[in-house]
Amino acid sequence: MYRYIKGSVQEIVDGHMVVENNGIGYLMSISHNTMHAVEIGEDIKIYTKLIVREDEMSLCGFIETEEMEMFELLIGVSSIGPKSAMNILSFPEAGNMPDYIMGGDVKSLSKFPGIGKKTAERIILELRDKLKKKNIGQIGMSPLKKTDSGSQNEAIQALMALGYSQAESAEAVGSVTQESADAQEIIKLALKHLMR
Repeated sequence: MYRYIKGSVQEIVDGHMVVENNGIGYLMSISHNTMHAVEIGEDIKIYTKLIVREDEMSLCGFIETEEMEMFELLIGVSSIGPKSAMNILSFPEAGNMPDYIMGGDVKSLSKFPGIGKKTAERIILELRDKLKKKNIGQIGMSPLKKTDSGSQNEAIQALMALGYSQAESAEAVGSVTQESADAQEIIKLALKHLMR
């Protein structure tokens, strides 16, 4: 129904934002990638997906069409709903997801929140051909380097254990990982970043 909305960002709260267009504030769920690509007061064009259920209607917003297309593919997989798909796209390695699917990498996909081995296998089975047709490559979502992902994931888990949200933890770790590849050092630098 809605392909995109142009307007100004009025609010950004963990996992949601409000975009105002012609005096109407559109509340939408967003991924970590989109959340960190926009600023309050900024005029943006946000791609949207309207989710209609028996008891509610909601909007999901994406700064990139590739991310929206990946979301649409994920919610087409049985057992993955909109909330789960958004959590998956907010995971630090989400940018690598198309590569994992095309390569049949069940182990890497199983690390994503809410994805076990069986769901990972189902995702590969159901989405591999669709990805080929859509030609979705790596999504521009600050993907982690495969060699660094262990240290970065360890740092994110440690920050979440300290009470920070997944989005805050991932953003902090993503901002400091060029400075060090050691998990302990990443945690120290990320904590400094979060305390600014």
